[in-house]
Amino acid sequence: MKKLIAVLASIFFMAPLVNAQEVDYTPSISLESKFGYNRQLQKDGLGGFGCDGFYFNLDGYISENFSYSLNQGLTSVGDVGLLDATNWLTLTYEYENFSFTAGKDAIFIGSFEYDASDLDNYFDLCSYFYNYFSAWQWGASADWTNDAETSTFAFQVASSPLASYGPEDNLFAYALAWRGYLDWYESYWTLNLMEFEKGSYVKGLAMGNNFYIGNFTMGVDFMLRGHSSDDFLNDYTLIFAPSYTINDSFRLFAKCGFEMSASTLPYDFTGEYLSNDDRILANSENPYAIPAYLTGFEPNDPYIFYGAGIEYFPLGLDGDVRFHAVWSANNLTNIHSLNIGVKCRFDITKSIQSLLK
Repeated sequence: MKKLIAVLASIFFMAPLVNAQEVDYTPSISLESKFGYNRQLQKDGLGGFGCDGFYFNLDGYISENFSYSLNQGLTSVGDVGLLDATNWLTLTYEYENFSFTAGKDAIFIGSFEYDASDLDNYFDLCSYFYNYFSAWQWGASADWTNDAETSTFAFQVASSPLASYGPEDNLFAYALAWRGYLDWYESYWTLNLMEFEKGSYVKGLAMGNNFYIGNFTMGVDFMLRGHSSDDFLNDYTLIFAPSYTINDSFRLFAKCGFEMSASTLPYDFTGEYLSNDDRILANSENPYAIPAYLTGFEPNDPYIFYGAGIEYFPLGLDGDVRFHAVWSANNLTNIHSLNIGVKCRFDITKSIQSLLK
């Protein structure tokens, strides 16, 4: 026991002191989760307690230039393997204004909704694209940041998320990204190519924007997708997401989105490629607030989702506990939902350092 305490002490105290003038090699280790109660508000609607995710996080430095990051899901469904439950596992090399990353990471998609952590989104209040398109893939990326740190440009190549049999299909995805940082504005724009058949690509233009005015933020995400230019009006997502931070403890937010994904597209982001009749049947049997498919409804109008909520941070905006209450609805299932819950983060590194003091 004494040896164990001595080892832990050397890890969490001596390493930062030895490298005080260079890099703190103490790993950042944490657990985080979000859970609560979800209820459909119509008569006899579904409802119950549940967890939206449970994750293990590990971040740190191997040397002055090399760093690593892991986000591992600790819940599994069916035959999901360990690495299938890994959101990201990356090794990054930084040199001056450049960085190079390899491993499993998200496909660059210029949307602040899609870029957010699962625990910071509310599924019934998210786009169909967010809920059904999983972009965690193995690959590599390189980026360059200007000296003023107001712009970062990046290029990524990875396995295509549209490959039916995973990496064995030898299909690839490519992305060019720009992130801009100003006092009043933040951008995340991307150009995307995602191969769904050998030599055939879904082209994408995604423009995520956040505008800041005092404590008010206006988020606007716009995404066009298509195999050809004729598809762009049949496959798009447009989101407006205003929010207002009242003080260090409360934040109000709302969201309204418009989305289309036609049945005539030659690709399917769900990877299922069902006929329209099968999609109509799936929608008719779907008991959830989010539609099973965007096609199969008459008339074939855009999917409109909307809602609002409040978040409470008892330990401050940067604290490790957040309570929420969120109402959401849409025009396809016509189901209104209420979700009440809490997100919490347990800082293991901080706790061990406190115990060893």
